[in-house]
Amino acid sequence: MRKLNIDDVLNAIALSEKFDMVKVMCSLNLEDKTNLERIGITATLALLRQATTEDMRVELYTFLSEPFEMEVEELRKMDFIELAKGVAKIASFKEWKELFISALDTKL
Repeated sequence: MRKLNIDDVLNAIALSEKFDMVKVMCSLNLEDKTNLERIGITATLALLRQATTEDMRVELYTFLSEPFEMEVEELRKMDFIELAKGVAKIASFKEWKELFISALDTKL
């Protein structure tokens, strides 16, 4: 298992387009910085709801297989709690929270 790299982030952006996550993110109240955990959970659940077809599941498994350094079939059979722990290892929630808070504070 390894940390996310720029290629993973770009793959996540491509995957988010397939999963129509822009629509989901636009519906979230990103101004409420006190509730970032809720925003993250809402976005994650929306992503999982999109993975209802086998093709979309394979897309998600393929994306996760890279940072998890696992075969797609291994990832598919992984215990959900272990998957959640693994996600926390490859992308520190604290670091991502700080990144997104600073991005929200940036005025373009």
